[in-house]
Amino acid sequence: MNIILSSQDIHSLVDQNEKEKKETELLKEKIEEHKNDFLEKPFNRFDLYKSVIIDDMHIDGFVMKYPDGWVVRQSDRIWHFRGESACYPTSQPTFIRKLKNKSKEEKRVFEFVTNLKLFEFFNVLNKLDHYHYFRNLHITIGNKHSFIDVLFYNIAQHYGFDTNLLDITSDFEVALFFACCKYCNNKWLPLTNKDFCKNEESKYGRIFRRRADCYRNRMYPVEKYVVFPVGFQPFMRCHMQYSYAIEMDEDMDLNKSESGFECLKFEQSEKLCNYIYSKMKNGELIYPQEGLHFISGELKQIQEKSQFSLEAFMAVYKNLNWGYSETELKIFLEKFGFIIGGTNIAINQSKIEMINNYYENFDIEKSYNIKLTTRFNFWPQS
Repeated sequence: MNIILSSQDIHSLVDQNEKEKKETELLKEKIEEHKNDFLEKPFNRFDLYKSVIIDDMHIDGFVMKYPDGWVVRQSDRIWHFRGESACYPTSQPTFIRKLKNKSKEEKRVFEFVTNLKLFEFFNVLNKLDHYHYFRNLHITIGNKHSFIDVLFYNIAQHYGFDTNLLDITSDFEVALFFACCKYCNNKWLPLTNKDFCKNEESKYGRIFRRRADCYRNRMYPVEKYVVFPVGFQPFMRCHMQYSYAIEMDEDMDLNKSESGFECLKFEQSEKLCNYIYSKMKNGELIYPQEGLHFISGELKQIQEKSQFSLEAFMAVYKNLNWGYSETELKIFLEKFGFIIGGTNIAINQSKIEMINNYYENFDIEKSYNIKLTTRFNFWPQS
């Protein structure tokens, strides 16, 4: 369903978003003041249900298990959004869009090369103390330690690597920023009249919206278009963008009615684009200058490279296990211009030290102003 928004409608939604932010902060304070672990008897069963179903979902730092692992959640909001700067024919992850009109061979090559780049990105993160700090974080439940998971693919997605994840946010202003701004010459800029006049698609921006309590998010083992939280990760982009994600395949598209998202279209204008650009402090509120900023050039090189190391090749080859011999696959890749026998992108040790020093005194609770909490769960023997 398409809904046309006026400029007044947009500003009304921004006001609602600001109001919800304030109400969320007040609710978090109220919940914190009246916390109960329910370990003392007697207890009120209704209060327990309310805490598990409502309170836990509205605090920052609640640790919850999802299919991808244990996630340090951000507080829930009412809606899930996605902002796009034009009315494109599809709304899919970049990885999925790049598969369109490719032969089976080309798709295989693209998937393999994408994984080669992700392998190199993982090697970069693996050199950073801050990454390992997060990997060693755990929360105690009874007498068991549950380690918090680093959502590697979500981080890669947020730092420019192709994945099959579609970015979603719980903050309307973040969605509006992406609908009204562009990344150009290594910085974010508001769209201009020149951008609007490119073609018919570019005259309108759009924001997809679906209630956060949609049934698809309550039945995630069987439903498609499930929105999973990314939460607090080692680097700040994810939580600064109130990030969520949908894992997609080639048949999925947010434009389809089956997604449950409605489409809010609005006519682009320089006034609106400059307004949200300024409100988000030229993008700094969702693209903060943090650790990985020191190696943004190197990450860009990984994303654009066509020669890869034998180490990367073997790691991806063994993981995908497609049935080709090593020689066959190398010839296959070379046919499309990708060479095995290069080197991994070298990160200067001084830059590694700069990042390590940047996070030297980092503490997840103090730095993010959260308290890691969870609930003790008892699963009866069957």
